[in-house]
Amino acid sequence: MAKFDWAIEKKLSNLDYHIVDVTEDDEVLVIVNHDAYLSNLYTSTRISPHEVTFTLSLERVMYYSPNKTWHDAWLSALQLDVPFADVYKVQGNTSYFCTSKRS
Repeated sequence: MAKFDWAIEKKLSNLDYHIVDVTEDDEVLVIVNHDAYLSNLYTSTRISPHEVTFTLSLERVMYYSPNKTWHDAWLSALQLDVPFADVYKVQGNTSYFCTSKRS
């Protein structure tokens, strides 16, 4: 079972998931889509055989999933059939860099 404490606290639903990476230290980075335009990046903090607890790492990450997110935006016109996130691993570091453009 995956537990997203911040999302529970804010009473956000978890509509879709996108695993970004599993690090050498066995941390899991996952993007959770909460509605058509809101997705956040979470990092695992506790892993047990039956449960993984995640904490919020970065709010409002750009995540596209066909028919689930951004369905009435210009992205849907591209007719992409593969989900993607705008997240990049920074070489030589265990940090991640996420880009998001706000208008």
